[in-house]
Amino acid sequence: MSARPGHETSDLPAGPAVLAIAGLLSLIVVGALVAWALTAAFEHARPGRAPSAFQRAAATPAFPRLEVDARADRIALERRAQAHLAGYGWTDRQAGLAHIPIDRAMALQAAEGWPDADSKPVAPAEGAR
Repeated sequence: MSARPGHETSDLPAGPAVLAIAGLLSLIVVGALVAWALTAAFEHARPGRAPSAFQRAAATPAFPRLEVDARADRIALERRAQAHLAGYGWTDRQAGLAHIPIDRAMALQAAEGWPDADSKPVAPAEGAR
């Protein structure tokens, strides 16, 4: 039996090609390390900068904000809405618009009736305010 290699023996030997690839990879690694070292050295040598206007701005973001506790936010919203619906207050004081409790508004509407589409709005009775 003759010993025959499993590849073409007249081509370029594999050893120098492997050494060339290993040399290129080592140059890439050395270059990256040199770049990192230079960047780190110059970063420490740079004088401190004054903070920009963006950095000096308030840390509280504008609305809408993210909810941290959705349940507590919903409860607070419902309480504010309930207080608005059950209380008296001005909607637009300059225009003379106010809000009243729903029960009172329903009683006034039942006492005065619903105006027709053709009729003008009826002023509330004196005792109704």
